[in-house]
Amino acid sequence: MKLNRDQIEQIKKFIHSRGFTHIEIEMEILDHVASAVEAKMEKNPNKSISKAIHEVHSGFGVMGFSVMEDEFRKSFSKLSRDKLLSIIFDYIASVKALRTLAILLFFYLIGDTILPFENGTYYKTYFYLLGMIEAIILLLALYSGTKKWRKKSFVFSVYGMYTAFSFTLFGQGFGILTDLFYQTNRLIPGLLFAMFSTITVLYAIIFYEMMQWGYRWTNERYLKYA
Repeated sequence: MKLNRDQIEQIKKFIHSRGFTHIEIEMEILDHVASAVEAKMEKNPNKSISKAIHEVHSGFGVMGFSVMEDEFRKSFSKLSRDKLLSIIFDYIASVKALRTLAILLFFYLIGDTILPFENGTYYKTYFYLLGMIEAIILLLALYSGTKKWRKKSFVFSVYGMYTAFSFTLFGQGFGILTDLFYQTNRLIPGLLFAMFSTITVLYAIIFYEMMQWGYRWTNERYLKYA
């Protein structure tokens, strides 16, 4: 028996009433519940959709849908980590490694032209601004991605936390490190400038690819019951 749109909406409302509002988790639960409800109503056509939903929910035990949420978080964490490592590997050991070398060469030439700064504090300002610009661009990309669903996204909330992390690490940490080396050896900051700038920009590129993958992954599930 195939559920109609109204019946699907009833299942969604029930899931929301249990406190599960992230779109990915909602779709994961909905996929399992809809299949189970279909089976019950096919077996007994006179059974109401409401009763079938409550019976399916009871089958999950005391923890209810929380069991599925925990499983989803674990499986997605592994899936996301594997994807990230795959993208990083591409920028190190595939054709994309040429991009990495090009970025490194670009910043090395820039650094060779304008460095050293007369004041080591400029390094802090430079990396602070670079990290802040990177974070703003990534956050805008996150917003434009989730705007379509008009719902909370577990995947993109995780990415949002990583964006804040990147700003803190790259925007402030690299500037402080470069400034510290500037005070002890004025030749080293030039190398660090190129290396840290490359890592910062490369992180943004890799992270943007992760967001595109995350959007496609979530959108496929959203479209199934849109």
